Amino acid sequence: MRALSSTAMTAVAAAVAVATAGCGAGGVDPAPSSTGRSSGSTSPSDTARPLREVSAPWRLAAVRASGRVLVLRYDASGCLRGDGRAVVSESQWRVFVTVREHAFVPGGTVDGVQQACTDEKHVPTLQVRLAAPLAGRPVVGGPRLPRP
Repeated sequence: MRALSSTAMTAVAAAVAVATAGCGAGGVDPAPSSTGRSSGSTSPSDTARPLREVSAPWRLAAVRASGRVLVLRYDASGCLRGDGRAVVSESQWRVFVTVREHAFVPGGTVDGVQQACTDEKHVPTLQVRLAAPLAGRPVVGGPRLPRP
């Protein structure tokens, strides 16, 4: 039996950390969706930490442009990165929304320094363009962010 290289051991440790760590986000996926750089701008230290994709709590903040644009607010606190994207499914009866974003794996290290998630509250805005006006259809999905 062959011993694992230090790179392979690091990858295994990262996978175990992702499967067992939690950072308080609702709907956390049990496995990472990516490691390293994701779409969007990142700092060099961000790229060294494993990421996982989670379902972020959100709420409907406004409806604009004659019912064709939804303005969502979503949680980007703690370990969450704030790079949310909406996944939308429309029918003639409803609009189903899920907000997905990346979360840092807590307890990872960057340049040999132990990292921790913050306790800062951050609720960014995300706009979603619908294929058809809302026209009384309910906006459903989740997890939901409580009203302020």
